[in-house]
Amino acid sequence: MMKQLRQAIVAGGLTAGTVAASGLSPLAEHVDVVPSYGDGGWSWHLETNTGVVDPETVYLPLRDLDFQDGERYVRPSGTTWEFLGVDAGEPVWIISSSDFGYTWPGFQNAQTGVFGSYVETDPRVSGVAQPWIRVSLVEVEGPGEFSMYDFEAGSVVVWMSTVDEIDSTDVFFFASPGHSHVYWSFGARGVYRVRMKADGYLGDGATDAAPTSDPVDVYFTVGGFAEWRAGHFPAETVMDESLAGAGADPDEDGRVNLLEYAFGTDPAGGSPMHEEFGEASAPEVMIVEDGGEHYPALRFFRRIHEDAGVSYGVEWSDGLAGEWSEGGVEADTEALDENWERVTVRSDATVSSGAACFGRVRVETPAN
Repeated sequence: MMKQLRQAIVAGGLTAGTVAASGLSPLAEHVDVVPSYGDGGWSWHLETNTGVVDPETVYLPLRDLDFQDGERYVRPSGTTWEFLGVDAGEPVWIISSSDFGYTWPGFQNAQTGVFGSYVETDPRVSGVAQPWIRVSLVEVEGPGEFSMYDFEAGSVVVWMSTVDEIDSTDVFFFASPGHSHVYWSFGARGVYRVRMKADGYLGDGATDAAPTSDPVDVYFTVGGFAEWRAGHFPAETVMDESLAGAGADPDEDGRVNLLEYAFGTDPAGGSPMHEEFGEASAPEVMIVEDGGEHYPALRFFRRIHEDAGVSYGVEWSDGLAGEWSEGGVEADTEALDENWERVTVRSDATVSSGAACFGRVRVETPAN
């Protein structure tokens, strides 16, 4: 089953509309979410092996490929896994607590002597006194369910899950100073904003409670279109479906975001040119010769990377108000790089037949 967005494409000029700010940057490496306390308040940052990053400027990508080439798994059967929020046998995208050389987020705090030790009553953590930092889930915005979990003695420990209403049990504990990695799961392709807050005690024995922090937003993407979306829209608008969604047209050029992605154009500037190759990107109407006959044809850019998450179909009709049917012959394919090719698809009807012929390119995204 496919969830699809159809759009007739006509070669021609496009007009520019509104221009958006530059988007978020990918952070596909080891990164720790760091809540720190000092001067009476909390601060948040992301820390990589090379420096400190503002969470509002980056996103953490997941590849829409089967493990180990990507982060896509299949949910096992059994009630143990219901917290993932997808049916048994359905895909779920998971960042492991182990380092597989791609996006690998964890939590870290290197402060010493700031937090007091106490015995936490939550049954998911040890009864040993620790200077705990509590990271609580505040809100998750995205197309699917979110969870955070780990394994202890072979059993699943669920720290957070949006399957049930978010409440005080959606909390992760780690000691300060300390460094910890967990599993992060996402139930559908798309962009996610995971909002968290932190608290703790400054005195031993759960005394002198530190004020609760302001929330931090961490952005994740699942799949090719979601990564493109995050790369073209900033934190202020990336979650706004009316601007950044697949069916939105923020630059008012007549081409919705899914089509901007599919054909390689900028959703912000209204330009008809391919962002990478600098050529007109709209499907080009042309006549091609094949076997001594001439045929109407469409030539267009097509994404070919494994996690593109988009498919293309050429449809033909003898009238704009008539029935459209997919078909034709792929007359030529030009490899451009590892991500793109340019393809020419001709009609089955010859020019000499005199029959009216209209063509369009349909773009589809997979159902989650």
